[in-house]
Amino acid sequence: MHIPTLLLVAVSLSCTSLPRASAVSELQDDLPPATEGLALPAFEAEGVTLADLVREFARVTNQNIVMTEDSRARLQLIPVVVGETGEIPPAEVYAFVEGLLCFHGFYTAQLKGGDHPLLGIYSGFSGRDLPLAPRKTVRAEDLNAYSDHPAFLIQTVVELPHVDVRQLATSMRAILRDTSSQTLLSVGDHGVALAGTGQWVADIARVMLEVDDQSRIEQAHPVPEPEEKDE
Repeated sequence: MHIPTLLLVAVSLSCTSLPRASAVSELQDDLPPATEGLALPAFEAEGVTLADLVREFARVTNQNIVMTEDSRARLQLIPVVVGETGEIPPAEVYAFVEGLLCFHGFYTAQLKGGDHPLLGIYSGFSGRDLPLAPRKTVRAEDLNAYSDHPAFLIQTVVELPHVDVRQLATSMRAILRDTSSQTLLSVGDHGVALAGTGQWVADIARVMLEVDDQSRIEQAHPVPEPEEKDE
């Protein structure tokens, strides 16, 4: 099977739509919304660390946050330096905090939902820490809800009926950026299992769905073979 050349130009991710989301998303059960924003001037004082930001993040999202002593010690050593002032609005709190965590090699995972949610923070620097982090299983049609979460770990299976998923998965492993947090495996005849952060999984799923759609078009409208001329 020929993999469409689009695979080689996996850059225009935002133009491809994921499957339509179901009417009820499970995201609210995993990540309670922030009740207020984050005032950036409060983090400009000397000595403020990423651990302080995580503590404030826990307060505004009403979550219980747990981590190993090693992860806590690392967070306390990382100063928070932001190049802007003002307030991060509630709708952007998760993306802002997760972006900083991911930049410094940390990931988040849901340990418990409900009225008393529990969120774990895991260090990508620890060979024992990150492999223990659970990945939230998400339906492919709900991935858009997780696309603004650069540190929250999820997993999904994307159905691709028009491509050779084994060949596609092998080709796309070349773009894995972090094999400790990212997984890409073919499943059955038409599925690809993805695991990683919400943002990464959603982006890779868009690329794969675009490749599958391009293959569908090529199969529906095959290019005729040139006729051989009689000598």
